[in-house]
Amino acid sequence: MWRTVQTMRAVSDTTVERSVVSFYALEGSSVATVNDLDGKGLGILEEMDRSNTDETIRKAEEEYGMTFSLQEYDSLISLADALQSDQVQGIVLNQAFFPLYEELSGYETFPSELRELKTQELERVLEHGVQAADSQKLEPLEDPVVTVLISGSDTRKSVVDQLGRSDVNIIAKINRETHEILLVSTPRDYYVPLAFSWGNPQDKLTHAGIYGMDVLMGTLEDLYDTQIDYYFRLNFVGFTEIIDALGGIEVYSDYDFTAGGHDYHVGINSLNGEEALSFARERYSFVDGDRQRGMNQMAVIEGVLQKAMSPSILTGYLDILESVQDCVDTSVPYQLMADMVQCQLSENASWHVERYSVNGSDASDYTFSMAQKLYVMIPDEATVQEAKEKLAALG
Repeated sequence: MWRTVQTMRAVSDTTVERSVVSFYALEGSSVATVNDLDGKGLGILEEMDRSNTDETIRKAEEEYGMTFSLQEYDSLISLADALQSDQVQGIVLNQAFFPLYEELSGYETFPSELRELKTQELERVLEHGVQAADSQKLEPLEDPVVTVLISGSDTRKSVVDQLGRSDVNIIAKINRETHEILLVSTPRDYYVPLAFSWGNPQDKLTHAGIYGMDVLMGTLEDLYDTQIDYYFRLNFVGFTEIIDALGGIEVYSDYDFTAGGHDYHVGINSLNGEEALSFARERYSFVDGDRQRGMNQMAVIEGVLQKAMSPSILTGYLDILESVQDCVDTSVPYQLMADMVQCQLSENASWHVERYSVNGSDASDYTFSMAQKLYVMIPDEATVQEAKEKLAALG
């Protein structure tokens, strides 16, 4: 019981997000330390992540007693070009932007060409998190309906609370009275207005995660005309440890396919952690691509829920707790989590889980984060409207 309480407290009430921002020079250049940038050009992004950039520079100027010669650039491409052509001798960049270079032809290896000079970790309190985490104001079970955004990355990054692309975007609406759960998946390439306080530029949904959970949650709230109460952020790779600790899960597949060296068949599949990860990551085997991947991710989540609500969770229970603490953080208050566990233990209720994914059409359009045209998915408004209606109908 003590371990359970400690784990729940460790992963719940999370209201802080970390940005890792660094000074960089080209590997092999004469710039070896931040001091070497004195009197030389320092490149920064003009708009994106400007508050973190300015704070990092301010702290460095105080520490080193110098004023940097700043040059602003309107895109990741122009920033990289400026450093490589010696227009500037250093740059300041949030590490969350590194994966975006993977999407840029000719720039895929740019991050590996950089020498890290100095790193600053910045913490920011989430607005959604502040409202969610005030467990003293929570009236247990007063409102039977809770809406949680499940956000996660399918990369190999081990840090949960560090900013980065969100490749898993699932809204879970839970009605504790009717014991219903609705999972609504939104494809990572959905072309949507980002919910910035200063405007709403169009971009891929996955890029919203780079700017934090507030932007990601606000973007999805605007898309579906709904309120998201809390977030549940996970490292999808670390999630495999939970599945293994559970002793594996049962997952329904809509198709026969092969991925990651594993074969899956239509119907129920018994999967360990690695098999479940390959199942959740695959998209190229399907005509619907990323939309089907979202459906498979929801199937994995449903498999975990069903196993976690069965008596078999007692097998390897301490291993499960350790896995959860390593790969999950959430703004769901501890008190709410405890109340839901108590109710499940007393009622032993069976839950009905419905899965739904919105659809869209392939296109190429301008994206804010990349300042150029990329592949995007244009929302199918009929499926978005159906998702809105399903979310509203649950309470």
